[in-house]
Amino acid sequence: MYNISKISIKEIIMDQQDIMVFLAVVKHKSFSKAAQTLAMTQSAVSQRFRALEEELQTRLVHRKKGMRSIELTEHGLRFSILSAKWLGLYREMMNIKEQQATLNLTVTSPNSLNNYLFLPLFHELSANEPNLRLFIRTQHTVEIYDQLDNHDADIGFVFYNARYKNVVARPVFSEKMYMVCQKGSIWKNRLVHPNDLDPSNEIFTSWSPPIEQWHNLWWSPSVTPHVRADTPSLLLSFINKPHYWAICPASVICDFHMEDQYEIHEFTEPPPPRECFMLSHKFQTDREVQAIAVFRKYFDQFVRQLNFSINF
Repeated sequence: MYNISKISIKEIIMDQQDIMVFLAVVKHKSFSKAAQTLAMTQSAVSQRFRALEEELQTRLVHRKKGMRSIELTEHGLRFSILSAKWLGLYREMMNIKEQQATLNLTVTSPNSLNNYLFLPLFHELSANEPNLRLFIRTQHTVEIYDQLDNHDADIGFVFYNARYKNVVARPVFSEKMYMVCQKGSIWKNRLVHPNDLDPSNEIFTSWSPPIEQWHNLWWSPSVTPHVRADTPSLLLSFINKPHYWAICPASVICDFHMEDQYEIHEFTEPPPPRECFMLSHKFQTDREVQAIAVFRKYFDQFVRQLNFSINF
């Protein structure tokens, strides 16, 4: 094996070529096809392959007469996994200068935020910050907290504060909840009392734990709603008869321009607003701090411009 203190750039490049030859043979299961892909002669591919086996002091493929395609030995299979990882790390090392010029930011949020509220924010970031590499994930709340806690995401958004030891939760905005139904319903007035609603006709979505607690105060959890939907688009598709109804946050109503197709009612005994929290890890690297600062600049402006006004 190489002595790391004496290794040369030339030796690293040769190793990379040997790994590429090996992976090409694995992919195509043929020395001749690998040679065509790499624009090399078959003898050159075979020579490099044998030199790699000698270096590792083990057989990487089975060699039997009549075999039309290459079969890996057990060591060859293990080495193929390591080789793919090695090549990825090598390319990262060669691109380290480019990586230093860019910032990576992973944002994870529920579906109702990523798809119905944050899209303009993400597009603005992407258009105006070419050195920011944005990774957007759509996940459930528990997964979001775990991602932040494990440093697998930089920023998260949720609808309740679970109080993780290493996760900081900061309230960033709240929005009012409304009752939504098809036009021509039996609810003529804008204000609706919860007792006027039949829970068996509800298209139910769990928006946040506080809202669900309010829901259970007015309607028994033992009553099964007409439909349980886990995304706003599913919820709206089932409000297809005047007696079906749902509870929706203002952001979803505004995004869908629901005033044109649906009736929007306020509650005389309203549920609590849906409060959104921004999550970040308590301990951050310098690169994470820089990336989050860029995001916060756009996000804070985005929140100041939020308008959840509903036209009745």
